[in-house]
Amino acid sequence: MVILALDTTTPEGSLAIARDGVLLADKVGDSANTHGQRLPGEVTNLLMIHGLSLRSVDVFVVCSGPGSFTGLRVGLATIQAFALAHGRSIVPVPALEALAYLAITASERPETDFIGSIMDAHRGEVFAALYAPPSDEKNKSNIQGCARLFPTLNPLVSAAVGQLEPVLVDWQAALGGRSVYLVGRGTAEAAMSLEAKMGSRPCVLADPPPLAPIMTRIGAARAMAGKAIKPHAVRPIYVRRSDAELARERRPRR
Repeated sequence: MVILALDTTTPEGSLAIARDGVLLADKVGDSANTHGQRLPGEVTNLLMIHGLSLRSVDVFVVCSGPGSFTGLRVGLATIQAFALAHGRSIVPVPALEALAYLAITASERPETDFIGSIMDAHRGEVFAALYAPPSDEKNKSNIQGCARLFPTLNPLVSAAVGQLEPVLVDWQAALGGRSVYLVGRGTAEAAMSLEAKMGSRPCVLADPPPLAPIMTRIGAARAMAGKAIKPHAVRPIYVRRSDAELARERRPRR
């Protein structure tokens, strides 16, 4: 099975190709150029280097958000077009859940009760969600099997956008003093704030690797479990409302 995964939720984004569970290639984009400028050429070029084409791909995986509105829309439209043209299905993967799985599958992850995913949302805000690890993973009896299956994570606090401190206040109430592993850029500041609130410093994965490689694993597992969907059924996860919506609300009624 050939899997192609694309993440456009950040300016640089990432792209990865895997075959039968083996990562063939991954690439981080150049943030000096927009996703609209780089796609779809970036995808087809990477496939061609490895003797593949879009027709070779069995399942497309795309990061469904949250993230940059424009980047997210470009990425989703690109993958939907590829899948539609070649009669393939798509596995959408939420960005914050993919971040959590980077922490869960880390080779030296400390044992913690929860995983906290944090992304830079710009404008002085973050996207964030707090997850409980899969139940099998917590008792360590089947951690390798759990890593292969990649079940959908249950959020203790659902994905939200806002300034860091109010987000952490919500998390503090949900954590109840239990341990948390923070993953994502900006987590060092979050760790210091939670330490002041809870009295113990959380573990941190402050510079996580790109999302596309872990997305190939999540996508393959979910596709084999029958969770791939048709291109038209993919829905973006924006979390934040668009500037256009906010502008319409601010516009005086006539």
